[in-house]
Amino acid sequence: EFRNRKNGEPTQVRMRDELAFGLGNRWELDLYNHTRYDGTSQNQTFEQKGFSYEFRYALADWGKIPGNPTLYFEHKLFDGRQGIEPKLLLSDRIGNTDWIWATNFIWEQNLGGGTAEDKEKEFAVTGSIGKVINDRLMVGLSTHTRKYYYQTDNCNRCTEFYVGPAVNLKITNRARLSFEHMQAVSD
Repeated sequence: EFRNRKNGEPTQVRMRDELAFGLGNRWELDLYNHTRYDGTSQNQTFEQKGFSYEFRYALADWGKIPGNPTLYFEHKLFDGRQGIEPKLLLSDRIGNTDWIWATNFIWEQNLGGGTAEDKEKEFAVTGSIGKVINDRLMVGLSTHTRKYYYQTDNCNRCTEFYVGPAVNLKITNRARLSFEHMQAVSD
């Protein structure tokens, strides 16, 4: 994911390597390695930022409930801090077309510590719409709106909004690449 930020800040590149394991009965376990390039570090390289794991549970088989709701819980070990991230994931086809929509409602909170960042809380909503081109390629548009709460010199209650194109490429039946280029519209 590429994030072009406002106010002259350098572009941020976020990479998340994911291993997903289907556990049966609509359960899934995902393991993530997070790396990031902020363009501000002295050595101008990607830095490993953390590890997380998540469990997902789909409330029903696909197509049985509108929006196909899935419950998601993630535990993060990120930048030396711990946090949790529960989500409600919704996604479905638009009628009988090749178009798909998705919306995620996210609550994220760091656990413990005494600094402002240690107490950060964030509420975010993401949305995407995509057109299935063929069985290997989907293109579309993604948005990310986040409101976060913590005390710093620059912000106590900040809102950011990003929007940009998204491409999902299925390389094999078990591997895919997702690209997003998110432009800051407001922050």
